[in-house]
Amino acid sequence: RDTLEHPNLAVSVVLALLPNLVLLGLAAVLGFRISPQAPLNAAKGILFWIASSIALYLLLYLLKGKSVQGKLTGLLSCVALTRLFSAAILVLLALLAFALTPGIFAEFRQLQNTSFGLPDIVQAAERVPVQSDVLSLGFAFFVLVLGVVFLLESIYVWYAAIAAAGPGGVLKNVLILALALVLSGILAGFLG
Repeated sequence: RDTLEHPNLAVSVVLALLPNLVLLGLAAVLGFRISPQAPLNAAKGILFWIASSIALYLLLYLLKGKSVQGKLTGLLSCVALTRLFSAAILVLLALLAFALTPGIFAEFRQLQNTSFGLPDIVQAAERVPVQSDVLSLGFAFFVLVLGVVFLLESIYVWYAAIAAAGPGGVLKNVLILALALVLSGILAGFLG
């Protein structure tokens, strides 16, 4: 509610770019070549953030009425919070990957002069010995739980923004949330 009522657009832009900044930071720390696609990916992230916030605003305006007028900047700030969760997942996954398979980044460095696509990453990951099968299974389970937790936190942020944006019952708020998530999925697919 505080983010909706007292938005900080500068912080929101940084939060919207945070996953891209984390990826660039990891690439720099590990000595990887920075992809020429990085600025395009950052632009897509900003465009998705703005478009999904506008879609949410329009849904709220259509279904909750004029009580949401003037809250677009607040919605931009709320939606940007979900990018913080994405950045946190990236950092935790990198730390866990390094802890469980210390040789993985050395293998990835060898791929720098190749295409470095998903098949290359899978092939490099298969060459690195894993600590143990139990550890790998535990890692996979932890990543799954972590992903679900961060997904639920993101959905909660969206729902809290919807609920705080204006009057409406739980059913109406859940309907708006479902529509907003569908629209965001469509936007994400479109921006690919």
